[in-house]
Amino acid sequence: MAAPRGGTGGGRALVMSDAPGFRAHLLHLLGQRGFAAIGAAGLGDAPEGPFALCIVGEPEGSPAQLVGALRGRYPGAKVLLAAYDSAACEAAARAAGADALLAQPVFASALDDALCAARQT
Repeated sequence: MAAPRGGTGGGRALVMSDAPGFRAHLLHLLGQRGFAAIGAAGLGDAPEGPFALCIVGEPEGSPAQLVGALRGRYPGAKVLLAAYDSAACEAAARAAGADALLAQPVFASALDDALCAARQT
């Protein structure tokens, strides 16, 4: 099997979403890319770090506050916000302090694109 276009991962990854199906899907995709991925419903359920990558699925409340909390708790982690792919969503993700937008629906190619974009920040 060829390596994913986004390259191999490595390190620990946190997938945070209150949608169990979304979490399971991303945990599977990240595992295929070499990450030791852990899921949590929210920040209160998230284990101690460190994490190389944090993916947040459409957070309730302020994305900027959540990204700030993740950066404080997991310094150095790349943060991806999952949202529907549009220029407005990408601008909002960047304004919230995320390293990249993870376009939904999340296909393997969208994850690879987001991982590549996050590496460039």
